[in-house]
Amino acid sequence: MFLNTLNAEEKSMFLDMAIHVSQINGLIEESEHNILEQYCKEMNIRPSENTELHSVNEIKVFFSNSSDISKRVVALELLGIGYIDGNFDEAENNVVKDFAIGIGLTEDVYNKLNRDIDQYITILGIIQDHVFG
Repeated sequence: MFLNTLNAEEKSMFLDMAIHVSQINGLIEESEHNILEQYCKEMNIRPSENTELHSVNEIKVFFSNSSDISKRVVALELLGIGYIDGNFDEAENNVVKDFAIGIGLTEDVYNKLNRDIDQYITILGIIQDHVFG
């Protein structure tokens, strides 16, 4: 949704973190693979062919120096990956929450973003049901 607001280096680091989040359950689900492709299109970057990802800690340190807007965008989009397969489980929540707090967001901001993306996905499902039956 808002990934185009990130600078080039933020986009690359976000993509690495998005891959980390999508792999939490041991494999990348088709829905997660699709959203990673959509993220690349939105950011106007090529999918990473590099198998060497930055570590979660390196990404956390990097984003801790980003603007508050970039931090919120990244956290929101990572939550989106967690919800995309219809099962935002405890392991995914723990990783994304730890990351969000580690980059300097408060738990209150994280909880609001989590609530908002959950509501957004619910409303989107309702709209799709109305349109497609």
